[in-house]
Amino acid sequence: MNITSIQHFAESTQYTSLIVLIIMLIEWGTLIITSIIENKKEGLVSILSYLIQNIPYFLLAKIMIVGVMFWLHQYRLFDLGYEWYVWIIAYLIYDFMVFFIHLLGHKVRIL
Repeated sequence: MNITSIQHFAESTQYTSLIVLIIMLIEWGTLIITSIIENKKEGLVSILSYLIQNIPYFLLAKIMIVGVMFWLHQYRLFDLGYEWYVWIIAYLIYDFMVFFIHLLGHKVRIL
């Protein structure tokens, strides 16, 4: 091996470290992007499976609530009417009941 072959080798490999660095940066960027995509895909799949799983429960609960409301309407003790203030009072009572049931859920373990 003579000096000219060593110079030729050095000239041909002078940009090798730069090329390797660029390839490493591309690989690093690709890993980060695919990791982000994988994380988001897992989250999206998790959310979609939760929604699909709970659709029957949601619909059945609403059907049962509406059914019970129609059934109880037959046995009402009095009529409140359809005045504007009746709707406001009814909403306030409903909101208080939701709060009270939520509070009971914190106090009574079975709820």
